Amino acid sequence: MTTTGRLESSASTAAAAVTVVVDDSPVVLRLLTMLLEDQGFQVVGACDGDEALARIRQFSPGLVVIDATIPKRSGYEVCEALRADLSLARQPYVIMLTAGGQSADRERAERSGVDEFMTKPFSPSKLLDRVTELLSAPPVVAAAGTTPPPGRTPPWT
Repeated sequence: MTTTGRLESSASTAAAAVTVVVDDSPVVLRLLTMLLEDQGFQVVGACDGDEALARIRQFSPGLVVIDATIPKRSGYEVCEALRADLSLARQPYVIMLTAGGQSADRERAERSGVDEFMTKPFSPSKLLDRVTELLSAPPVVAAAGTTPPPGRTPPWT
């Protein structure tokens, strides 16, 4: 079990800007965790797909940053399981990191329900800027007579 920070599974924690970071490389996992924690974000780490799903269900994060190729379940399979899980309190925003930048990789990510796709090596500052933007944005109010896509809520609600 790879969990960083001092988080508890509670209503107050779920309301905070929790991010689940998933990578089977301890170096990448540590880098991403330190990068986000240094900016004040609460981070929960996981090193495989099964652990990722457990952490997501436990902490109800607003954001998941996940590697495409991880043990037990790939990042694609984790995202498919999330999108199919109607019991989740909310659907997290998913940024997938992968060494494969071909159009087939992007298409598979899109079919799996991934929200954004970043190719490794990625720029830590660009990732941090994007995470900050996603988790700091004010709630979006739907226009009168419109509804958000089924099962999807923005990461800041």
